Amino acid sequence: MQRSTLLFLAVCRFSTLGAQSLEIKTAGNEKLLGLWSHERLEAAPYAVWFKKNYDAYEPEKVKIKKLRKTKDLFDSVTLFMGTWCGDSKREVPRFIKCMEELSFNLNRLKIICVDRTFQNYKQSPGREESGQNIHRVPTFIFHKNGGEIGRIVESPKESLEVDMLKLVIGGNYMPNYEGVVLLNQLLIDNGVGYIIENKLNILDQLRTVVSSKYELNTYGLVLFSSFQLADAGIIYELNKLLFPNESLPYFSLGRFEAISGDIELARVDLERALELAPDNEDIKAYLDKIQEP
Repeated sequence: MQRSTLLFLAVCRFSTLGAQSLEIKTAGNEKLLGLWSHERLEAAPYAVWFKKNYDAYEPEKVKIKKLRKTKDLFDSVTLFMGTWCGDSKREVPRFIKCMEELSFNLNRLKIICVDRTFQNYKQSPGREESGQNIHRVPTFIFHKNGGEIGRIVESPKESLEVDMLKLVIGGNYMPNYEGVVLLNQLLIDNGVGYIIENKLNILDQLRTVVSSKYELNTYGLVLFSSFQLADAGIIYELNKLLFPNESLPYFSLGRFEAISGDIELARVDLERALELAPDNEDIKAYLDKIQEP
């Protein structure tokens, strides 16, 4: 099971690694992948949502005036987004309008469109997201002299203008999903073994910043689809411990265990998921699948 399933995942990953951009056209479900300019977003079919949200947004004039005085504090922006993503459709047109109000050179805005399929989750064909901790989109990363000075993740805490001001002036701006920020830094600095050994202490820290069962669930899927299996496993386990009475963490962990080849553990977690959500047809179907001879 383990070898065949992981091989299937590998085969289904982008077959055009190294490609800079792709456009997938299926009826009513077009999407961009890889590197694109803002002009492409302003053309059909993406113009339908881009123009609507661009026209409807009025940047805060007082904040824009303050930003004009501080815009030299960042010299470029990297934007990861999904043309399939509701948050991206809302925030990206607003952001571009703000940048135009600032007279920011949009040639210094690098737009990277990522996928949402299981095999290529939050990934681009050229893997520009690698090492960037892109777990939610849109993610706006602000750079100065080649280094990151901060980011806005998925949506601003107050508004794009206010969040940008805090980011470039305050220097201690914390984006959404603090739990992922914490865990990602621990993985970078100490490795997965450290998290496993210090799981209980880390859980205490996570309880103060993680409020939703979806936060670590999404992060785990990003790691899983990138074949960071040990990292994904501990993230799914932490999520189960944080939300012991929720079905989703057990379901995600069970699927991970099944695909990784540990059918007995998978069955235990999937059965617990079904106890918590007895009408969930997806869990029932997955349990039936792994119990097939």
